[in-house]
Amino acid sequence: MMKNIYQLKLQSVFIWMAALLGGVTFGQVYELSTNDLLYASGVSDNGVVVLSSNAANFMWTESGGLTTISTISNGYDNAGNPAISNDGTKISGTVTNPDTNLNGMGLYDVVAGTWTYLDGIGGDMDGSTASAWSISGDGSTVVGLGWLPPGSGGNAHAVKWTQADGTIDMGSTVAGSSSRANSVNHDGSVIVGWQDAENGSREAAIWRNGVQSLITDADGNAVSEAGAVSGDGNWVIGGGMEAWRWSESTGLQSISHPDAGMWFTGAATAISADGSVIVGYYRPWPGAPFGGEGFIWTEETGRVELNEYVSNLGIDDLGITFALPLGISADGTMIVGTGLNATGDASVAFLIKLSGDLNVSDLESSSLTYYPNPVKDILNISSKKSIQNVSVYNMAGQQVSNNLEVSGNQVNVSSLPSGVYVFRVKLEGNQVETFKIVKK
Repeated sequence: MMKNIYQLKLQSVFIWMAALLGGVTFGQVYELSTNDLLYASGVSDNGVVVLSSNAANFMWTESGGLTTISTISNGYDNAGNPAISNDGTKISGTVTNPDTNLNGMGLYDVVAGTWTYLDGIGGDMDGSTASAWSISGDGSTVVGLGWLPPGSGGNAHAVKWTQADGTIDMGSTVAGSSSRANSVNHDGSVIVGWQDAENGSREAAIWRNGVQSLITDADGNAVSEAGAVSGDGNWVIGGGMEAWRWSESTGLQSISHPDAGMWFTGAATAISADGSVIVGYYRPWPGAPFGGEGFIWTEETGRVELNEYVSNLGIDDLGITFALPLGISADGTMIVGTGLNATGDASVAFLIKLSGDLNVSDLESSSLTYYPNPVKDILNISSKKSIQNVSVYNMAGQQVSNNLEVSGNQVNVSSLPSGVYVFRVKLEGNQVETFKIVKK
C-alpha cells in the first residue's frame, strides 16, 4: 500500500510539473541495438552515444544510427570503457594500434573520423599497453589504466593523457600494487578510480591535481571502487554493497535500497555535471548484469526505479527493462545503458531522453528581453509589463527555484550550479514567457 501511495504522489508531481510548464512534450526512449551484447556507456549533450562490445567500439546518432568507429583486431578482447566529450566531438576508447598490433588508449575526432593512438607507460600485458576508461567533459584529458614496464610484477597504474604532457603514470600509495582511473571531471583536474590495498581489496581513490588520497567512510575505513566524478569535481560516486555518493564537505552518503545486502548489491554508475542527477543499479549477487533494476536519484525524489521514473513522465519505455544505466549527459537529461528487451530474452542498448521541447517562447515577438546568455551571476530581465514571478527548471523538467526576487530588472542566479535551465516568467495579465539560459 505504501508503495502505491508513493507512486501516486510521484506521478502527481510529474503531472503538476507538466501542467505548470504548459505545453511540455516529454522525452523518448530509443532502442540502439537488438540481439547484440552492446554496452552503451556515454552520451554527449547533443545526443551522440558511444557503445562497445568485446571486439569493437561504436557511435550512435539519431540521424546516422549505429556505426563502428574502431575494432579490436589482435585477437584479444576489448578493455576499458568508451566515453565522449560534452560537445560530442571527441571520443576516448581502447583501440588496436596497427603499427604495434597492441591495444591501447586512443582519441577519436568525430568530425575528422580519425583516431590518434596514445602512448602507454612502458609495459604491455595480454596484447595491451593500456586501456581508456574516460574522457574529460572538455575533451582535453583521457584517463585509464597503463601496464607498468617489465619487472613490475605484472601490475598496472592509473594513467592520464593530455596533449601537453602525454601519458603520465598516476601511481599508487601502495607499493607493488595496481590502480586504475575510471573517471575524470570536466577540466581534467579531478580523477577518480581505485587502487589495490595490501590485502588485495579495491579502495576508492581520488587524484586532485595529481595528488592521490583515499575516500573513506565516517569511521575512516576505505570504501570500494569509485566509478565516476561530477563535471564540477565536487561529487564522487561508486558502490559495493550499496550505491553511494561522496563529497569533501558531506562525507559518504548511501543511496540505499530496502533489499541491499550481501546478496543484493548496487552501485552508482554515472552523474550529471553538477551532481544533481545520479544513475545506477541494484541486482542479485552473484547474478547477470541484466538481472536487476536500474535507478535514478535526485535530491527531490531520492532513489526511484528507472522504469518507474520514465513511466511517470509519460514516456513509452518500449517494454525495455532499464537494468544497467551506465552513462548520463552533463546536463542530466539523457541516460544510456543496457537492459532487456520487451520479451526478456535478449539484451538491448538504450537511450532515454527525459525531456523534449520545453515550449520555449518566441521572444522576438515578445515584450520580454534578457541578457547575458551565458550568465555567471546576474541575469538582466526587462519587460513592458510588470514581472510577477520568475521560476527556474532544469532540463529534466524539475523546478529548482521558484519566485526569484527581481530587483531593478535583475535576478541573482549565482547560486545555480553550472548547466542549462529554462526560466519561466509570469507577466502582468497572466502572460507567460519561457527561455533557456546557460549558467556558467
